[in-house]
Amino acid sequence: MDLSEVHKLCVEEIRYHAGFLAGGLPIRDCGEAIEELSRLFQGLGICHLLEALDTDEFRQNLVRSGHARRYYLKASGTQGNTNSKYLALSRSEALLDVMVAGDLPLARSVAELSVTEWTRRWEYEDDFCFYLFLQQLVLDAPPEELRQISKRFETALQGGTSPRHNVMKALVEKDTGGFEAALAALLDEEQNRIDAEREDIVDSKFLFWPRSFVSIEGLALLRAAELVGLVIEKDFLMCPPEARLSIGEYNYRDLFAELGQLLSA
Repeated sequence: MDLSEVHKLCVEEIRYHAGFLAGGLPIRDCGEAIEELSRLFQGLGICHLLEALDTDEFRQNLVRSGHARRYYLKASGTQGNTNSKYLALSRSEALLDVMVAGDLPLARSVAELSVTEWTRRWEYEDDFCFYLFLQQLVLDAPPEELRQISKRFETALQGGTSPRHNVMKALVEKDTGGFEAALAALLDEEQNRIDAEREDIVDSKFLFWPRSFVSIEGLALLRAAELVGLVIEKDFLMCPPEARLSIGEYNYRDLFAELGQLLSA
């Protein structure tokens, strides 16, 4: 599918789901729409990057993914929405999006509002551990806490292996060579999965296409390496240099905060 068509579909779907939220339903009924909006903003941002090398639009849309997640988590806390699968850490890549965007205050806000307990019916324990690790990393957790999460991930693997776990271990140990090798293996695995899926993707799964060129997870892990003090100059598959954005404060308009204020009024 042509990326310009994907771009158009992203905008149309964002408008549709935003209109759904404007209906003022309880937040417990909005989890799916919020999750989809976050994915759509991510996809739209990648389209801007690939089509026009527009890094500001890339960043801004990743930030809006984070705004959507923060809105959902805040409203869930206010409205007592504590029993929803959409609260599960590994259901949303919004934390990864804002890490890639370099908006660390927003990343910390999302992390602080997120759950810290695993619920087995909503996600696999190793996936939960991976996102918990990144959540605690952006919150400047001590190395020993990160090491314990890494060990829990290893236990959850039940003797198996995982590039994600190898990346986590390298981050804990601040091992540049180990990190580079583990991230390369993770991205090779992601590329193989994408190649296997490519021929069977239907037009309704249009977000597959931007995500098939840029790895938000890979870019987020490069940010994680930066946060623990590793200097990674090597280029990686699906992590174009242009997408490795600088850290800063980016005060983009928060459409979801404005929506919340309007609904409250």
